[in-house]
Parts: sequence; structure tokens; C-alpha cells
Amino acid sequence: MLPVDHAANQAARKYSRSEQTRRVVWALGRWLIRLSPRPCFAWRRGVLRLFGARVGAHVNIYPSTHLYMPWNVEIGDWTALGEDVFVYSLGKVTIGRSVTISYRSHICAGTHDLNDPTLPLIKPPVHIEDVAARVAGMWDTRVGTRIQARIADACVLAERQHLVERRGDFMWQPGREAVVRSRAGTRMPAERIAPEEYRAAIVMVLETGRGFARPALVTEVRSVLGFARTSAALDEAIGLALDSMLADGVLGEGSTGVRLR
Repeated sequence: MLPVDHAANQAARKYSRSEQTRRVVWALGRWLIRLSPRPCFAWRRGVLRLFGARVGAHVNIYPSTHLYMPWNVEIGDWTALGEDVFVYSLGKVTIGRSVTISYRSHICAGTHDLNDPTLPLIKPPVHIEDVAARVAGMWDTRVGTRIQARIADACVLAERQHLVERRGDFMWQPGREAVVRSRAGTRMPAERIAPEEYRAAIVMVLETGRGFARPALVTEVRSVLGFARTSAALDEAIGLALDSMLADGVLGEGSTGVRLR
């Protein structure tokens, strides 16, 4: 991870001007939710719709529920968000029909690029097994065969409704491109990184204009991804990405090493 440039981070524009205005207005408007009596579900649905949320019929949202940016949230009919649920809707959040999100659950739709000193907002993909583990974790249960099957069915339904996009073993927000992130200190297995991110890391290294011998390029990519040590799985994943890019004609390999074409 690069050292954070605090001055650049504070000076960087993280939100558009219209979004900043909406956040200020919502900071005041959310008290219309917070101070409302518990039985006033229709009132809270109306307030959230006023602030851009797409809220279905018969949705139950409690006074202590917090939607960070309601204009990024869509909630299906007959769904309930319990006490102290926090929907950190930096990006698009879609909650389906007849869903119950239990009290004190946290839903996060964004993170930050730790390779950029200004820490820009990104929305990276999630491995399908991590999806299952995180969903099961919301109910404090293990991912057994039946639970995994139900979550897999829900992922298929979400894909059919174009709420997510599946590429291989990863679930993406539709249309999102890969962003290279450091995994330093995370102990993340190589197979939990999307092939698209390996390709993006290779491009990042080669954009310097230099050519690299294949072993040296693998080492550089490994460093960009934040891995201090190598492993057979990591080197294999980087090698597969290199082979596919060479086959696609994105890269060329000659006497000066591997380069961008």
C-alpha cells in the first residue's frame, strides 16, 4: 500500500457537486426518519422516496435504519430493514422483494483504492464463495450445502434481473472495470483475485514503457498486488493472465522482454 497523501486526499473531489448538495440536504432530512414514531412506516417510505430511493409497497423501515445515500438504494415490495441497519450506499444497492435484513446489519457498497494516495472510491467484484460466506455471516451461520445452494439461486436470480454481472467465479456490479488494489497484510488467496485485476496489474507495470523478462514481470505484478512472498498459486494466476494477454495480442514478447503492443 502506498503512503497516504493526506493533503491530496482532502483536496480530491470524491463526489460531484450535485451529490455533495444532496448529502447536505439529506443530513438534515434524515431526521424526518430518525424522529418519526415507530409505527409510521408509510411516512418513512414517503420520505425516502422524496430523497430518491426506489421503495416498493409494504416496505418496513425503522426509525434507526440509516440509508447513507438513499438515491442509490432500491428496495423491493414486502421487505423489512430492521433496527440500526446501516446501508452504506456509496454505490448502487438493490434489495429484493420479501427480504428481511436483521437489526445492526451493515451493507457496504464501496471501498477505496489503496494504491492511489487520494484513496478514490471503487466498487470491486466479489468471489462467489465470499458472497456466500458474507451472506451467511449476516445470520451468524455457516455455509452448509443447503445455505450455499439457496445463495447460489439468489445470485442467479440477481444476474437474470441484471442487478449483478457474473464473470467466471466473480460477481461484479454491471459495467464495472477492474481496479488494481493492494492485498498487503490480508492473506488473500490468489484465486480470490479476479483475472481481470491480474490483467490490469500487468498493464500498470508495463505502462512505464519498459520491457520485462517474464520472471521479472511476474515479480513486479506480485509487488503491485501487495504480496511480499510468492506462491505457486499466485505465480500460476499471473502466468495465466500473461498467456491470455499474449494470445489476445495485447502484449508482445521479444528479445527485450514482454511489452504492451
